[in-house]
Amino acid sequence: MPGDFRLGSWMVRPGLNTIECDGKKLRLEPKAIEVLVCLADNAGETVPKEQLIRAVWGDTFVTDDVLTRCISELRKGLVPAPSASGRSLRRTYAVLRAGRRIHPETQVGLD
Repeated sequence: MPGDFRLGSWMVRPGLNTIECDGKKLRLEPKAIEVLVCLADNAGETVPKEQLIRAVWGDTFVTDDVLTRCISELRKGLVPAPSASGRSLRRTYAVLRAGRRIHPETQVGLD
């Protein structure tokens, strides 16, 4: 699992499956964190759902519903924190139903 990184005002700690902002710490499901890491690694780019599923679940067969639930968990978790530009990072963008992307305000390698 990669190291800690910032996503807007959120500190993402993949090793602990947590996101933190303004004293609020949320524990997310491990697969939701893996989806977030994959999106952050490709910040600003559209990540096709097939690529997300392959990156997170490997060769295990899963339906699109599993990915949809992870995205929903991320959206709920990221609600309260505005980004430095004042926009909420709650939003992962659905791009023509082909994939997902996240706003490119990611800083990696923070400990």
